[in-house]
Amino acid sequence: MDTIINDLVAILKGSTDNISKEKQLGAYIQETVKKLVGEAFERFDDSLIPIMKEKGYQIEKKLPRTIVTTFGEVSTTRRRYVKPDQTPIYPLDEAMGWQKYGRYSLLLVRNLSEFAAKVPYRTGELAIRLFAPFTISHQKLNQLVNQAGQELKKQQTSAERYIELKQPKRTPKVLYIEGDGFIFKGKNNKKLEGHRFQVCEGSIEIGKNRKQRIYSKEFVSLDRQTALKEMTEYLGNTYDLSETVVLSNSDGGSGYEKAVFEELAGVCKRHEFFLDAYHVNRKVKERLGWLNELQAPLMEAIWKKYDYNKVQVLMDTAESCLVEELDTVRNQEHVRKLRNYLDRHWEALCPFYQRNLPTGISKTLGTCESNHRQYTYRMKGQGKYWTKEGAEGMLRIIASLKNQELDEWFLSDLSPSLSLPEKSKREQAAVRVATSKKWNKGEAHIGAYQVKIVGREKSSTGMSKLARSFSGQY
Repeated sequence: MDTIINDLVAILKGSTDNISKEKQLGAYIQETVKKLVGEAFERFDDSLIPIMKEKGYQIEKKLPRTIVTTFGEVSTTRRRYVKPDQTPIYPLDEAMGWQKYGRYSLLLVRNLSEFAAKVPYRTGELAIRLFAPFTISHQKLNQLVNQAGQELKKQQTSAERYIELKQPKRTPKVLYIEGDGFIFKGKNNKKLEGHRFQVCEGSIEIGKNRKQRIYSKEFVSLDRQTALKEMTEYLGNTYDLSETVVLSNSDGGSGYEKAVFEELAGVCKRHEFFLDAYHVNRKVKERLGWLNELQAPLMEAIWKKYDYNKVQVLMDTAESCLVEELDTVRNQEHVRKLRNYLDRHWEALCPFYQRNLPTGISKTLGTCESNHRQYTYRMKGQGKYWTKEGAEGMLRIIASLKNQELDEWFLSDLSPSLSLPEKSKREQAAVRVATSKKWNKGEAHIGAYQVKIVGREKSSTGMSKLARSFSGQY
C-alpha cells in the first residue's frame, strides 16, 4: 500500500497542470486495479485445483485470457483441465460466467444494455470513453446490445419458461389489461411498429398527483401475435381469474379489438372493455378540426352525459354546417367517418362510473399511451432508424428494465455467446484447424494446375474477352 501511495505522490509532484495530474492518477489507479484483479483471478483458479482433482480432472496447461470488465480490461492466466471422454474445461471461466470466445463479462454486457436503452449508441461511446476504464466503439456497442436483446427474446419466448413455476396463482379482485402500438422508422425508410400489452392489479400513490402501478408487467415485440402469446401465457400461468373482474382498454384499432381482450380475460368473473379516452378525443379533434366550437360539446355528451341522442343531434349540427366553403368532400367524409366511429364503439364508450362495477375498484386505465414514452424516446427522433433485429432487441431490453427483471434474464441460461456471432466462431475454429493441421511431409506436392480457355467463340463474346485478359492481350 505504501508503494502505491508513494507512486501517487510522485505523479502529483511531477504533473505540470491539474488536468494532467488527474488523468495520470486515473490511469495509474486503473492499471493497479486491473493488475490486482488479474492476480485475484489466478489465486481463485489455484483454489479450484483440489476440487477439480477430486472430480477426476487433471491439469493439462495454463493459458492466458483477457476479459473486459466493469473495472477495465483484465489479463490473467487459468488452468485447462482434461478428463477421459470429457470435453476440456476451464473452471475459472465457468465460475466467472465468461462465455467461450467472449471478450466481455456478463455484468458489463448487462450494464451496457441498460445504458444503451437510455442513450444513442454514439453518445454511449463518448460517455464510456470519458468515464469508464475501457473504450468501445458505437458499432461494437450496437452489436453487443443486439445480441443481448436477441438472447432475451429466446428466453422470453421459450416454451419452457413456466415449466418449473411452483408459486400459487394470484387471485386479485380486479385486473387491468391494456394494449396499443407505436410506429417508428426502420431501415430503408420502412415503418416498424412496436406492439405492447401491459397488465397490473391497480395503483398506489407515491406522491402528490403521482401513482405507481402494482404487480405490473409489460410485453412488447415487433410481432403482435408474439406479444399477445407472451401475455396470454403469463396470465394463464400467474392468475386464476375465476373470481376477478377484468377491465381492459385500447384504441379499438386492428389487433386491439374487444375480442382480443376477451380472449386474454378468459374465464373471469366479469370483463369490461373501454375505448381509450385519449384516442377518442384525438379522433373528435381530427374529424372536427374545421368546426372547433362543436368539439367540446361533443366530448361532454360522450364522457359526462353518455347521451346517444345528444351525440346524434351534435353530429346532425355538424352536417348542417357543411355550407358554402365548408361544404367540401373532405369535410363530408370526416363527418360520416366520425358518426360511424361513435356508432360502432358506443358500448365501449360508456364511462367508468356508469358500469355498475363493484365498490372499491378504481379506474387504473388509460396509462398505455403514456407508458409508450420510454420506448418512443429511445426509438424515435434524432434521425434514428432500426433494423428489425436491432429494434426487437432494444424493445425487449427496455421492457425488461421496466419489469425490473433484466438481471434475472441475464442470469438465466443464455446461449453461449453474448459477444461473438456464431458465424465468427465458425470462422475462427476453421482457422485454428487449418493452421494447426499436421500435413504429411512425405506427400508429393502436385503444384498449381495450369488451365487454358479454348473456344471458337467470336472475339466479342464474354469468353473470348476473358481468355484475352488472362493471356495479357488487353
